[in-house]
Amino acid sequence: PYTREETDEKGAFWLQLSAKAEEGIQTVLQARAAKETVANALESARSSGGNVAALEAQGNQINQLCNDLEGSMMPVGTTLVQVINERTKLVPKLTWLHDVMDSSEGPPNSGIRGVYDKVASEMDEVIAQFNTQLNTAMDQFNQLVG
Repeated sequence: PYTREETDEKGAFWLQLSAKAEEGIQTVLQARAAKETVANALESARSSGGNVAALEAQGNQINQLCNDLEGSMMPVGTTLVQVINERTKLVPKLTWLHDVMDSSEGPPNSGIRGVYDKVASEMDEVIAQFNTQLNTAMDQFNQLVG
């Protein structure tokens, strides 16, 4: 039997793990929204008959930035073989930790905490870099849109 403190510790870690995975997923959704914004603006600019070369170049930069972010967080292969052959991404690593916690007893051990700390740190770094780069690129894009 486990103490109430050990049970609470496991629950708190589970919530921490879940929140970090959610942060990664929300960042991927943010990237997809940025790509949609770019696509809509380009479609509008093309239909108005304006010169869209600079807008397209900036849009391509944003799309690549978003694709890179998504590729670091989630598997992006279009076939099962492609997905299986990809390096394990950040969100699935957290899913694996969740599965380990689900099938284990007691509070999280130092190994699980160490893996979480490493993945969470890497995720924080990727998200911070993405947000900085995306904000700059979207500001430039919006200036071109007018």
